[in-house]
Amino acid sequence: MTIDAIVPCYNEEPRVGKVLKTLNDSAFINKIIFVDGGSTDQSLQIAKGFNKIKILALGKKGGKGQDVKMGLALVESPAILLCDADLIGLREENIKEMLAKYEQNQQGL
Repeated sequence: MTIDAIVPCYNEEPRVGKVLKTLNDSAFINKIIFVDGGSTDQSLQIAKGFNKIKILALGKKGGKGQDVKMGLALVESPAILLCDADLIGLREENIKEMLAKYEQNQQGL
C-alpha cells in the first residue's frame, strides 16, 4: 500500500527540505501534496525540487486547517499522512511503522 502525504507549509525554509526529502525518498509515499499558505521565504522554491510533489500555492495565509482542507481535494490514495513541514527527525522507518499500524486497524489511527 502507498499513501499520499499532505504537507501544509508557511515559512519553514530551514526545515522543510529534510521533511520533503524523506517523504520523496520513501517507497511508501505515492504523492506529496505540498500546500504553501503564502510563504515569504524560500519554502516553495525548495518544494519544487522534488519529483513526487504536487504543489498547491495558495498565495495567502489562511491557516493550517484551510491548507489541509485544500490539500485533501488532491488526495488519490486510500490513506493520508498529514505531515508538518517543520517535523524534525522523520525517517523511513517512522513511515513504515505508521503504515503497518494503519493496515492493522484502518478504522482508527
